[in-house]
Amino acid sequence: MLNYKYWYDVHCDEYELEIDDKEMMEKILHALQFEVIAIVNKTRLIYMYQDKYEISLDYVKELGYFIEIEVKKYDKDILYEYDDLLKLARSFALDLDKIDKRGYPYYLLKRKN
Repeated sequence: MLNYKYWYDVHCDEYELEIDDKEMMEKILHALQFEVIAIVNKTRLIYMYQDKYEISLDYVKELGYFIEIEVKKYDKDILYEYDDLLKLARSFALDLDKIDKRGYPYYLLKRKN
């Protein structure tokens, strides 16, 4: 998968594209002068909750375990949906002080420096 996220304050526009030819994708990125700076080795389990939230449980080699909760069905304004998502996270006893949008490559690079 090729994934691009453009972040706003509490949500992001996310674009994904399934790649069926890894070698060709690598050639395209190389031709565009992209460099490999991190390789994320992760295992992900995905669950739907209440037909509204996608909950991903990740294990990232060298970093550990993570959870991501994403609203998949918007019934209200984005800010209200975000508030509901935070309430759901609290109900799971998650530490909301650890919410982070930087992503796994950031932490893998930080470990190496």
